Amino acid sequence: MAIQKEAEKQKLSEEEEAKRIALRKTEAQRLLNERAAEAERQEREKAERFAAQKAEEELLTKAKLDTERLALERRRADEKVERKAREESEKLAKKTVVDVSSSAPTDGKIESIWKFGKQQIWRGVVGAFVYALLSQVPYGPTTAVLFFFGISYGPWVGLITGLIGGLISYFLFYLRYR
Repeated sequence: MAIQKEAEKQKLSEEEEAKRIALRKTEAQRLLNERAAEAERQEREKAERFAAQKAEEELLTKAKLDTERLALERRRADEKVERKAREESEKLAKKTVVDVSSSAPTDGKIESIWKFGKQQIWRGVVGAFVYALLSQVPYGPTTAVLFFFGISYGPWVGLITGLIGGLISYFLFYLRYR
């Protein structure tokens, strides 16, 4: 019986040892499963971060391309406006040249407004008499006469009209009320 008891004891301890081993295996399997799940979760998070980073890079690239496209369109529009303005100014310059050449003297020379000669002196003298006569009229358009002769025949004619016409007007006024 003692052998039988000892055999039963040994059997019980073997069963307990088997249970303990089974329990350790189960615990080890559970830990392995947890570690595998954790590794899988980390891989998934890493893949999600990578996908988010990739999407962000694509958005930045698309925004950069859109910005470049808009800048190119703006540059083309500016160039088009500049080209049209240049064409308009060239047309205006050609038109002006044609207009100037059509109103030029018959000998082909363009007369300067600052030219000073016999013609300007005579025009200035005529303007001076007109100025002197109109200055004797109350509220006469004397300033208009100066501007007319200055703009129509040149600045020297306007100057002569004003100076000589003022002197003549002064002497007429002086003689009139003496």
